[in-house]
Amino acid sequence: MGRAATVIQRFARGYLARVHFRGSVAAVVTLQAGARGLLARSRFCHLWRERAALVVQTAWRRHKLREEYKHAHTLVVAVQALWRGRQARTQYDLMRRERAAMVMQSNWRRWVAASGFTQQREAATTLQNAWRVKVARSALRALKTEAREAGKLLEDKKALEGKLKEMEGTLELVQGQRNELRQEVKDAKAALAEAERRMADLAAERAAAVSAAGAAAAAELAALRGANADAEAKTAALLSELEGARDKLSAEKGELAKKLGVAQDYIQRLMVEKADLDKRFNGMKDELITRLQNACAQRDEARAQVRLLTPHPQLSLRAWIPSPPLRCGLDATAPSLSIDVLDVALG
Repeated sequence: MGRAATVIQRFARGYLARVHFRGSVAAVVTLQAGARGLLARSRFCHLWRERAALVVQTAWRRHKLREEYKHAHTLVVAVQALWRGRQARTQYDLMRRERAAMVMQSNWRRWVAASGFTQQREAATTLQNAWRVKVARSALRALKTEAREAGKLLEDKKALEGKLKEMEGTLELVQGQRNELRQEVKDAKAALAEAERRMADLAAERAAAVSAAGAAAAAELAALRGANADAEAKTAALLSELEGARDKLSAEKGELAKKLGVAQDYIQRLMVEKADLDKRFNGMKDELITRLQNACAQRDEARAQVRLLTPHPQLSLRAWIPSPPLRCGLDATAPSLSIDVLDVALG
């Protein structure tokens, strides 16, 4: 009994001890969990505060560093801008001086080249004018010589025409003489017919009085036949002379026509050459006028460029660049005068 009670007590006490132990363990676990939770919360709060402090510190340091960087960047940019501006101004001054030197050099070289070109052009113009005057004078002398030859040819033509007229008059005279001879022949034939009629009459009369009038009729018939023979001989001589004069006149007329054709061809060739020379002179005159106009236009363009460069003080060249020596009136006078003189001489 006592053993059973002991066992029961032991089991009961063991149960109660286990229940108490379990309660104690649960209480301890609860306390540990609360303590651990408190510690964890405390540590979390501490970590959170440290994290927040770190974040704030990081943000502050970032802000401070950013401000310092901005300030340093501003200073660096300002220093770089000042340095670059100084370098740019130095380079610009150098470039402006080089540009001014280049402009002065180019203007000086242009003025020297323009002066040399103007002198060469004036010399070339003088030489051209002298040569053209020489050529024109040679052509004028040739034209005058040809004109004199043409005048001689015209005089020869007139003389030939006069001679031709004289030959025509001679021909008309010969034809008149031929007509007169023909009339004389007709008269001689009429006289012969009359003589034959008279001979017939005489023959009839002779039949009546042969012995009385035979000698007189025979003598008269012989005289008439002699006169007829003389007239026929004279007529033949006049006809032969007329034919010779006609042939000679035809030959002279053909020769005169040939000479006249040659003279007309020569005169036509002279006229063509004169027209060609006039055309060449007009072309030379137009070319000279065109060159003078181009020179005037170049002079005006150069003056306009100088006026455009004048408003800039560093580019002003009026103080040391003389005015262009080209004068259209002076340069154009000599060629125009020579051309007018040539035109008057040729006109």
